[in-house]
Amino acid sequence: MNLSSRLPRPFRGLSFFAVALTVLMASLAPPPAAAQTQAAPKSREEVRKETADFLKTHRWDETNGLWLPEDNPPPGASPTRAQVREELHAFLRNNRWDDRRARWVPLKPQRRLSTLTREQVRAETEAFLRTHHWDDMAGGWVDDQPPRKPAKTPAPQAKP
Repeated sequence: MNLSSRLPRPFRGLSFFAVALTVLMASLAPPPAAAQTQAAPKSREEVRKETADFLKTHRWDETNGLWLPEDNPPPGASPTRAQVREELHAFLRNNRWDDRRARWVPLKPQRRLSTLTREQVRAETEAFLRTHHWDDMAGGWVDDQPPRKPAKTPAPQAKP
């Protein structure tokens, strides 16, 4: 025996009507949020770049537990590794480490790094990295050693 046959006569068409109404409402309803298409996921490089840019302009506040914007964020984008490496090579082309004076000596004509042996380039790069560091705020290599002051010579004494 059918369920609709047990219902009183005015309600027999109600089950069909309820099913039809449910199907109609379901077809007109928007799809659930999980079924919506999302944008393509970001690549690792894009995520790294966004993270690096964020860390340049924000700092972590321990007391409040929040990321706060830096007071003086660096202007513009930071240089790429290739640009930093090129600047290092330009410095090494134009300067030479002098062991006797323990400082970098500028060269008049530029030299070609390709004429140096690997050991010479490695030694000069290590000497450069001992005396310089990369400063993101300045956007360039900074000398670690303060400028040397000329030695003061005592004034000549008059002969008695």
